[in-house]
Amino acid sequence: MPTLTLIDSGATYDVPAGTHLLDFAQANGLDIPFGCTRGSCGTCGVVVEKGMENLNEISDAEQDGVELISEDNARLACR
Repeated sequence: MPTLTLIDSGATYDVPAGTHLLDFAQANGLDIPFGCTRGSCGTCGVVVEKGMENLNEISDAEQDGVELISEDNARLACR
């Protein structure tokens, strides 16, 4: 099972494979801002510090949203 570690708090969570980060965050009381939940607004952007190779391929819809974020290794929590 993939592990999620939050940089700011150091908290670690086991996340079922294939789970959208935003869904997991909401179910576990973690605060990730979001807007559209469709990958087009970029509001739920997160930076992946480690483990990028373990993520699903980025979709065209997510790529459009990620382009709104000016960080390396950015992904959208809703996708």
